[in-house]
Amino acid sequence: MEKTRPWWRTPEAADHLRCSTDHLKRSRDIYGGPLLAGKHYRLGRSSNSAILWDVEAIKESFHYHGDLIRRGEKALQEAK
Repeated sequence: MEKTRPWWRTPEAADHLRCSTDHLKRSRDIYGGPLLAGKHYRLGRSSNSAILWDVEAIKESFHYHGDLIRRGEKALQEAK
């Protein structure tokens, strides 16, 4: 049986990720960020519902994109 990961409310997810709630919300795809609806976060039924976050998937995404940026910066430095 496959074990599912927990989905966290915004304040708990931000605390666990050591970032602000605003940073987490701005990182969503609707604002041009890497976090995808359905994969990294889930919206509730109404506009007042809490956004739920998959913290482990977000950690993977932040790591991947951070590594990508660092590799790009290194390539630019080496090209100079």
